[in-house]
Amino acid sequence: TLATLAAELGIDRCAFIKAAIEGAALLFLKGALGFLGKHRPVIYGEFNSLYIARLGHSFVEVHTLLAPLDYRFYEQAGAADFRPLAEARDGMENMLIAPAELSREALRKRGVR
Repeated sequence: TLATLAAELGIDRCAFIKAAIEGAALLFLKGALGFLGKHRPVIYGEFNSLYIARLGHSFVEVHTLLAPLDYRFYEQAGAADFRPLAEARDGMENMLIAPAELSREALRKRGVR
């Protein structure tokens, strides 16, 4: 898991994770729940719907997993432009997922409009 790897490498804080792992994002995030709860990083995920479906998963499952941890979702609208996700649905691709306590200013710096 991510927590095990962090312990082995002596990582005691994390502010950002990029998850571009060819459809295995849900599996990765399930294994990282404790780490995410402790460190509260911003996550940039590339959720390729074709690869996610090949593993029998969907983006809606990612949303269902992280929403109870009080994460907010922002869909990519341009190169560095994100907007709040109106509704989780299958077929979502590039997302910025941020802990709810992240300030509006910090979100703006990350391209959230």
